[in-house]
Amino acid sequence: MSYPGQDGEETRLSALVLRWLTRWLQRVLDAVLAGFRRFGIAPDPTAVYSSTPLWMEAVDDIVPELLPAARLGWNDVLPDSDSSLVSTDTYVVSALAMSRNLLVRIPDEVYNLIFAEITDGVNDGEGMRDIAARIERILDVTGSERWPSRAMTIAVTEVNRAANAGALAAAHQAERDEGRRMLKRWLDSDDRRVRPEHREADEQTVPLGQPFQVGGFPLMFPGDPTAPPHLVIWCRCSMQILEERR
Repeated sequence: MSYPGQDGEETRLSALVLRWLTRWLQRVLDAVLAGFRRFGIAPDPTAVYSSTPLWMEAVDDIVPELLPAARLGWNDVLPDSDSSLVSTDTYVVSALAMSRNLLVRIPDEVYNLIFAEITDGVNDGEGMRDIAARIERILDVTGSERWPSRAMTIAVTEVNRAANAGALAAAHQAERDEGRRMLKRWLDSDDRRVRPEHREADEQTVPLGQPFQVGGFPLMFPGDPTAPPHLVIWCRCSMQILEERR
């Protein structure tokens, strides 16, 4: 189960992320192979970090585009409310900040990929030309599904995180405005891809201020950025907001 309009936001964000990855990875490739192309010397994996300013520009462009996803969750709970409130809500601001912190680590991931390819090539007795070809293959956006899949994984994970943060923010706003205690209920995506921990959490119902217990970890909402990666990556779970019965 997802929020109305969520699929469209995932598609839009995935395209944006892939555009930035394409541009940035080309910059990385040129930097890492600069010495090899000019002088035939070994590729330099640390040159990944020379392109960090460009990736930071990408992150600064991507993160604000999660706000429409947060509004999806907000509007699902409070369809007649002023959705501009969501942009200043603590839960949403915190979730977007955590999303930013996760995205800025991508240069480290790419460095590790390149370093592993160089190590494997050296261990296999390959020359510099073959090792350079390895690096070109792993940084090629159009030659494999690696980077389109990575872009979609980021989009699904981050859009769902933002949407659920927005839903929880709206539930707290409703509780304040109406003076009624509200509950939240975990809803899995009800398909074959649901991981066991999320299937077990399905329909778990707790007060707004208390976390769900999922796979032995406390999550304030599906996609909670404080949770371990294996519990949030590609999560499509959502929440139902209920009024507490007395």
